[in-house]
Amino acid sequence: MEMASLGSPSLVGRTAQTYSTDHGTQVEYLAADGHAILWYPQRPIPWVGEWERRTGQMCFRYLVETTSGLAFSEWTCSNWNTYMRSVNELWQGDIFNLDTRSVPFTIPDRDVYSITELADQAGIDLSTTQDVMLTIR
Repeated sequence: MEMASLGSPSLVGRTAQTYSTDHGTQVEYLAADGHAILWYPQRPIPWVGEWERRTGQMCFRYLVETTSGLAFSEWTCSNWNTYMRSVNELWQGDIFNLDTRSVPFTIPDRDVYSITELADQAGIDLSTTQDVMLTIR
């Protein structure tokens, strides 16, 4: 695995791992066409949404159930630097095939897992990939 230095990384086509005490470990694939697939703790299926980088901001919205079917939530934006500080790892590509709209297993609530640990549990051998990992922290 090749390590890359981090200035202002592109998120396009990458899998990001974030952690917070409020949400636990989250893994999200950020596709080049602006769609996002979020592997969220305690959910057997991923959240499907969209992402976009605006001037100084990172924004997301996800499909939610409404009385008339599925609809996108409102955009939620955070400061770009704040968002990037929440990202622990960025891997090139869709490591967990989240774009298939399925997850390898349910992430336990509030625990901290690296992408390598999650890949090991999912039976994915990252040592044979051509992907580049960017360590944020």
